[in-house]
Amino acid sequence: DENGLLLEDLSGVCEPAVYRAELLAGRGVPPGDRAGRVVDALADFHAVWWEHPALGSGVARVHDWFRDAAAHARHTERRRRELDRFLEGEPRSEFRDLYAEALAVLERLWAPAWEERLATRRHLTLVNGDAYLNQFLVPREADGPAVLLDFGDATAAPGAWDLAFLMATFWTKKQRREEDRERELLFRYHRRATSAGATQSLDELLADYRRMIAYVVFDPVWNCADGSSREYWEPKMQCVTAAWRDWDCALLGASTPPS
Repeated sequence: DENGLLLEDLSGVCEPAVYRAELLAGRGVPPGDRAGRVVDALADFHAVWWEHPALGSGVARVHDWFRDAAAHARHTERRRRELDRFLEGEPRSEFRDLYAEALAVLERLWAPAWEERLATRRHLTLVNGDAYLNQFLVPREADGPAVLLDFGDATAAPGAWDLAFLMATFWTKKQRREEDRERELLFRYHRRATSAGATQSLDELLADYRRMIAYVVFDPVWNCADGSSREYWEPKMQCVTAAWRDWDCALLGASTPPS
């Protein structure tokens, strides 16, 4: 087929950095330096697409959640409907107050500085959009680069979008904080990405990571409302709401617009 894509067969030498079953069981921290190599792979990929002229068109369109003010408003309303459906099925949810707060934050995240940045593609890149740890292959028996799979959800967005999926969705608070794992990986990503040409300060990256958690926190609500099993959405919700609290996401947009 002239439209086909020939890929190297890595099945015999590589395996997922973490298997899906391990993520769901709370054993999602890969052994050795696998997490570091995964972060390096993301940094290299993001740097190639950093503020690329093609962003905003084709497969590199700006993500539907925040393409423009109207899209952001539609996304916020969608999240409100999903939350209503979730709470109908989980009326005694321990997360009721947190998600009411998260909706208020989502409503005010759209600000002039954020709008201008998305319109000009400043500090945007092509993201995988579904960058869970089980989406990466690593060599089974030797050091080597990680390989990122499945670009069906690729869009233009802040690079921290992928980092939030990587670390905030299925790592517990203890796993993120152990040996300062989360921040050390964020620092590693920043060093690698900027050395390869990305132009974003560390403070800007951390602000983006916090902002992306405010979007991703609704993902397990959607999973539940869409019919995913409790085995999937509940551990995810436990983890990402803990990240929401740790990063003080409730304060986002309270006094100053995003940088």
